[in-house]
Formats: sequence, C-alpha cells, structure tokens
Amino acid sequence: MSFHITYKNDISKAINGIKEEMEERLKKASIHFVKETQKKLSREHSGSKTQRATAGEATAAQFEALKSSMQYQINDDEEQLISAIGTDSEIAPSVEYGTSSMAARPFFHPVKEEQLQTIKDLLAGKKT
Repeated sequence: MSFHITYKNDISKAINGIKEEMEERLKKASIHFVKETQKKLSREHSGSKTQRATAGEATAAQFEALKSSMQYQINDDEEQLISAIGTDSEIAPSVEYGTSSMAARPFFHPVKEEQLQTIKDLLAGKKT
C-alpha cells in the first residue's frame, strides 16, 4: 500500500508574479520622482508664460517645456529592472547647474535627495 502526493513545481509562475510586483513598485517610484521634479520646476518659476525673464534666465515657457519633458523608461535586462528618469530638454543642464550668465536653479538633484526615503519606501512596497 502507498500514498503519493504530487506537487507541481510552478516556480516560474511565482517568479513572474514577483517580477511584476517589482516592476509595479519601480513604476510607482519613477512616477513619484517625475511628479516631484515637476512640482519643483513649477515652484522655481511660477510666473506667467508670457512673463519676460531677466537677462540670461530661463523663461517661464522654457520652464514649462522642461517640466513637460520629464519622463521615465523602465528597462529589463533579465537580471535587473532599471528606471531611467530624466529629460531630453537642452536647457536642463543650464537650469540645473547654471551658466556664466545664468544662476543655477537645481531641480533634479535636490528632489533626488529630498525624496530618497520615499522612493526607497515605494520600492519596498510600503504605503506613502
């Protein structure tokens, strides 16, 4: 007499579920960072779009375009998920770091520092 218990190994399904959850967390953290960066840009230049900038300064329209250009892209290389967050705006480096004729108005790195714990919490699946 014998009794057999069979358990179907469904590890790949479990792994896929974990990966989907990780991707969702990364997406939430990325969206959070983009939105916080956009808020920072709004605070940096809250004038009207037609307001003239002082000499060498970015205009309100340029700030608005920079704000709108913030984006993220999640890449999966099978070993890790990577979210590339940024902008392709040509004025971004000048605003972030300044130029010889324009004072720096950092918007990217300060948000990264301010939001680091929230991003870590989102990646860990904690409610924020």
